[in-house]
Amino acid sequence: MTADSVLAKARALTAEANKLRAGAEAEENAKRVLTRVNEVNTALDGLEKVLDAVRKLRERGVRVVPTGLGDGRDTFEQLVGTGLPPLRAFATAKSKIEAARQRISTELAQAWSAWTDASLRELPAHRLVMLPPSERRSGQDSLRTLNKLSNVEVPTAGNVLEFAVLQAGLKEELAALPEPLPELQDLLRRLGQRTTLDRLTDADIALLRRHGVADQIEVQRRAV
Repeated sequence: MTADSVLAKARALTAEANKLRAGAEAEENAKRVLTRVNEVNTALDGLEKVLDAVRKLRERGVRVVPTGLGDGRDTFEQLVGTGLPPLRAFATAKSKIEAARQRISTELAQAWSAWTDASLRELPAHRLVMLPPSERRSGQDSLRTLNKLSNVEVPTAGNVLEFAVLQAGLKEELAALPEPLPELQDLLRRLGQRTTLDRLTDADIALLRRHGVADQIEVQRRAV
C-alpha cells in the first residue's frame, strides 16, 4: 500500500467524519476523528519526506533498504477497511508510522554519512591551489558547503541532490587540473603548521607567487 493510497483513505475518512456533524450528539466525536485523521496525515507526510531522501540516495547507487515500512500503513489499512475506525485505531496507526519513520531515519543517516565521507575522499582537494584565485575561492566555497552538508544528521531529498551536484562538479573541475609540484605541496604543508619568516627562503616566496597562492599567506608580527 502506497502513502498516496493511505492518504486517500484518510481523506475519505474525513468526508465520512463530516457526515457525523448532522447529529448534535456526534459533533464532538466528529471533531476528535478529524483531529486524529490530521495527525495520521502529518505522520505520513513525515515518513514520505524520509522516503524521498532514501530514493534520492538509491538513485546514486547507495544501498538503503527501509525496514518495517508497512507496519503503520498496514495497520491503518486494516482498521479503515470497514468504515470509520475507533479513535484508538488512529493512535495505533500514528504510533507505528512514527516508529517506522524513526527507524528508517536512522538507516538513512548511516547510509548518508558513509556515502558523503566516501564522496569527499574522492576529491583531490589539494589541487585547488592550481586554480586561478577567483575560481579557487569558488572551489573552496563548494568544498565548505559539501562538508557542511555531510554533517547534516538526517538529510532531505534536497540535501542529497545538492551534495551530489556540487560534488560531481567539483570533482570534474579538480580532475582537469595538474598535480601541484611536490615542493609547493611541502611548502604549503609547512605553512599550514605555522612557521616563522626566517625559515622561508626567497625561493619559497617566489614559488608561492609563481603559482598565485601568495595571497593565501598571512604574515603577522609576534608580540615580544
